[in-house]
Amino acid sequence: MKNIHLRSTRSNNRFFLDVEGSDKAYYFRHIGTNDKVFVFEAPIDMLSYISMNKENWQENNYVCLGGVSFYSLENILNNNPDIKEVYLCLDNDKRG
Repeated sequence: MKNIHLRSTRSNNRFFLDVEGSDKAYYFRHIGTNDKVFVFEAPIDMLSYISMNKENWQENNYVCLGGVSFYSLENILNNNPDIKEVYLCLDNDKRG
């Protein structure tokens, strides 16, 4: 198992959790062909960004942190040495 994340769909009973044994180094991502990586806290943030920037989106690399854990970013940088630019697309809150 690489990574499994659970999230409720009910507004009156919200929860978010990673399934035991999940490895944050393999969180939600897309590997492209260029030297840029865009870093997001959550998959919904990443997907929203892509939906607003559709042109040639496949060329970019994208990775989600699963909150603010940097294991997935570290993994992507270690396994893709051609990446030269990192764009932090984090929320404007205390954790981000």
